Amino acid sequence: MKPLFSLSVRSGLLALGLLAGLTAPSVAGPIAKPVLPVPA
Repeated sequence: MKPLFSLSVRSGLLALGLLAGLTAPSVAGPIAKPVLPVPA
């Protein structure tokens, strides 16, 4: 495997994981707890 390709794939997966980690709670939060307001 080429180092550049490996690095780009690794950074891409990291960005995907970070994006999923950030969006999942904000999307699932209001659905799981519709009564409790999210503290700003």
